[in-house]
Amino acid sequence: YAEDTAAAVLYAPEDTDEKVLESARGMVQETLSKFKPEITIKKFTPADTSETSDTGGTPSSLLPLALFATGGLILAGMILLGLMLRKSLESLAEGVRSSRADGPSLPMPSASAGVGTMTPGTSKGMTHDKGTSGPLPFLNQNLKVVKQVLKDQPSLLVRELGNMSNAGKGFRWLLLLLTTEEQGSLRKYLGEQRLTQLANESLASGGDDSFDAKSHWLDELSERLTMRLVRGNSPIEAALDTETIVEFLLSDADTVIAAAESVNDKGGWRILAEFLSKEEFQRYLAKSDSAKWKNIVEATDLGKEQIVSAAKRMIENIRNSPSQKSSKADRSRYFQSVLLEPVIAALKRMSLGQQDELVGRLQGVAPDLLPLIEERIWTPRQLHRVPPDYLTEYLKNIAMEQRVAMIVGLPPDLADRMVELLPEGNIKIVVKDQVKNIESRGDERERHQHSEVCRGLIEDLRGKATNREFRLLRPDEVEGDAFSTSADEAQSSEAA
Repeated sequence: YAEDTAAAVLYAPEDTDEKVLESARGMVQETLSKFKPEITIKKFTPADTSETSDTGGTPSSLLPLALFATGGLILAGMILLGLMLRKSLESLAEGVRSSRADGPSLPMPSASAGVGTMTPGTSKGMTHDKGTSGPLPFLNQNLKVVKQVLKDQPSLLVRELGNMSNAGKGFRWLLLLLTTEEQGSLRKYLGEQRLTQLANESLASGGDDSFDAKSHWLDELSERLTMRLVRGNSPIEAALDTETIVEFLLSDADTVIAAAESVNDKGGWRILAEFLSKEEFQRYLAKSDSAKWKNIVEATDLGKEQIVSAAKRMIENIRNSPSQKSSKADRSRYFQSVLLEPVIAALKRMSLGQQDELVGRLQGVAPDLLPLIEERIWTPRQLHRVPPDYLTEYLKNIAMEQRVAMIVGLPPDLADRMVELLPEGNIKIVVKDQVKNIESRGDERERHQHSEVCRGLIEDLRGKATNREFRLLRPDEVEGDAFSTSADEAQSSEAA
């Protein structure tokens, strides 16, 4: 748009008085002064008519004036429209300037990089590549909420990251958006072990890794934090300092339970109910007797002194817990930082049967390593933990070739289970017939191709479990001995 200049053409009969023309020029010049108008006057010769029309029309002497008046009206309309357009453009420009001035904008994804080039650990938190453009106020606002909570109530951020089922999905991206100081603060409150765990979950999350998916993750975190801020602190959170709250949140459930049972007063039971995760608390209640239930139910109407006193004694118990806790933390750190990646790389090179064999051995010697592995890769035995109803529906909805590949690729016990879950009728008959033909041909290349398809289906189910599309059965809920290890097997695994 030519915002700084304008052109105007005035049409007038050739015999129009010059003073009238100059007056019209001056009026247009003044009206469009902001536009620095270039004004041109063009004269024309009116048609030859009589003084009056036969029907008593307009006298010819008035025609120039009528034409000039009509032209004036048209010009006035054009001027009004121009001013309205100018005003709209100025408003739009002001809006863009305001959005740019609200704070550092976040990058739009480029075609190749997804999020643009971001440099972690800088004082400004991140830098943009040349391909990124456009302010994203909603994303800036979400990030602003997270940063403010990290500054004012870091325990709240620790808690909500613990409550999110997909906390790891956008965690590495969030780190890139924080300044060096903010990263240090987050590391301090999360602790090295939890930080590593979230980073590994981020690597293992799979699925949609697009800019939109990460933005939705940040949006969910911001909403959770905002809702907690609106709801306000609980009496426990109001009574305790940030460091104490974070220590409870980062302690494992068994240690917090042992500390609460040791203290054995209302304050301890209320703290237990406050800081155990929903799943851990439900599990604890399921195993508790009526006396413990009574203690927990009656843990109300507590004063600040009672809460602080109970928390202090519980923290002492946690810090002075047996050396087993310390060695367990060291073991977990070793698994995560040293052993995990080589084991996963080895599993990916193995056949599906070999994968289950190795995992079975690890179950006897390093059971606490298995959850870390299963966050990143599933071996066939994990299919035992998929609820039968969900697995039946899954098999019903995949293609015939995929059903065949599933049965050909899996170890015999799981292959038989898949056949049992197939719907009765033509589908089961056709699948069994095709599997029989493949086995009779004995073509190793063909079997390998089916195994790779089966591997992809297992990974698809892992992704659906990660996204909470179904609840994985706990090992003790699985029928059979797929997740049980006898003493002899454990000794054998130890030797192996």
